[in-house]
Amino acid sequence: MRHIKPEKMAREVRLLWETAELRGLSPESLAPIVGVGFKTIYNWFAGQQPFAAQQAKIRAAIELIDQKFPIEEGRAWRAFVRDDPKDPRVLTEKRRQVKMQFLFFELERRLSPAEKELLAREEPAWTGFQQILGLIRKHGLKIPRS
Repeated sequence: MRHIKPEKMAREVRLLWETAELRGLSPESLAPIVGVGFKTIYNWFAGQQPFAAQQAKIRAAIELIDQKFPIEEGRAWRAFVRDDPKDPRVLTEKRRQVKMQFLFFELERRLSPAEKELLAREEPAWTGFQQILGLIRKHGLKIPRS
């Protein structure tokens, strides 16, 4: 998301942002739940203070989100970890991301046009993760360990 400033957010907005991060919700998907436009949500995330009536809507939306949307696995700690160079979790995660990026760049370089087409296809029966793992094995690449 653009121009997010957690340190300038109102308390309710910060709770809304954290709740959305844990569930993978964008401002566009939050807007109808809160009952405001998505630009208003972006403005709140950038530090604009909500009015009292909007704060009540935010509290109600947080309760509704907690009831209706499960927390996405793997997102919880990333939502709150800042890029602190001394934090070993951040360093490990960044190293893993770089290694995985390299793996996918290398895989893409080795794929035939037909294999690239297979991965770009959008259809209900697409089993992307298993297909990617199969292509990684086929091309002799190894998934990096942390």
